[in-house]
Amino acid sequence: MSTPTPPLPAPLPIPADLIVAGSSAIIPLHAVPIGGGGYKLGLVVRAQDAQGNQSNDLLFELDTGGQGFWMAPSGQIPTPALEDCTLQISYTSGIEYQAQPVSLTLSFPEANTPLAATAVVGLVGKVSGKYDQFPIFQKLYGDFGASLQAYTQQGQPQLLTVLAQLPAPYNTGFIVDIGPYPPTADQGVQSPPRVIVGLTDALRQQFPNTVPMTAQPPYISGPAAAPIATFAETLIEAQLSVGGQTVPEPVAVVFDTGAAHTMIHKGNVVTPSYKPLVGDQIALVPSANPSFAVLNFTNSSPPSVAGWATQGALNIPAGYINTGLNPFYSSPVMFDLANGLVRFPATVNF
Repeated sequence: MSTPTPPLPAPLPIPADLIVAGSSAIIPLHAVPIGGGGYKLGLVVRAQDAQGNQSNDLLFELDTGGQGFWMAPSGQIPTPALEDCTLQISYTSGIEYQAQPVSLTLSFPEANTPLAATAVVGLVGKVSGKYDQFPIFQKLYGDFGASLQAYTQQGQPQLLTVLAQLPAPYNTGFIVDIGPYPPTADQGVQSPPRVIVGLTDALRQQFPNTVPMTAQPPYISGPAAAPIATFAETLIEAQLSVGGQTVPEPVAVVFDTGAAHTMIHKGNVVTPSYKPLVGDQIALVPSANPSFAVLNFTNSSPPSVAGWATQGALNIPAGYINTGLNPFYSSPVMFDLANGLVRFPATVNF
């Protein structure tokens, strides 16, 4: 007899009075339709270099499954020469960037309070693959990576999400709050969807279901910089079941706002027998806290779609699952950087 899947976190309207000025800030998100019932989420960023040159205010993809900020040059910020583009990244979507590491001051013109941080970004000199010029997906000018793992090249950390490098108190963590599917279309609306940066105890109390995030070595941006805690792109491990079959060992999990749908990646224990079919029930229960599920849906139509990949960008021999946007449609998700926890609201039985 199979074990019943525990309930999902409840949809949570975050009380407005818990988002306190000076402790938390709101960055609006824009939903960009990409066809097939899928969406990309973007936020507006402005950049300024050390000489005072400014970029245009452009929309970048919010990507919790992507490492580092990779941005197109614009405005007064020139395109780097290809010989200076020492960084390279490829995405499972088929997009590739070659970029120069540049320290820029980044601000968020649509935030409800002045918000800026200085960080090293990948200033793109060449885009190739699925797209060979900007904008990608018709409206986006790069990847605002919000994975908590540093991007490394030749074993050296190069980039880290800007959200972990915001000034205190906004660097304590963030909440991705996009509301139910479909997200609000791209009309410049203020909320939802949104990212809330800066966590307070009052906000944390709204997210009682917690799972420890897998820690990584700290990121140090320069000789005088304080170390910043980082966490694996595969944040947690969980028990995966597909169509009533349970994978015999826990699988690694990527929470990925950059993917429109859930994707199961083949590995040693994730064999083709777990390839999802239409009508299969897909469930994912955190190993460290089996009292709730982060996924539980019937594989049918957007957004409840699960695909199958024979390989992925991550080197995880046991296979892994990329959640895509599915769990974010169920409820807001909190990334508590100060305590090393991914947090979810209380569960509900429908």
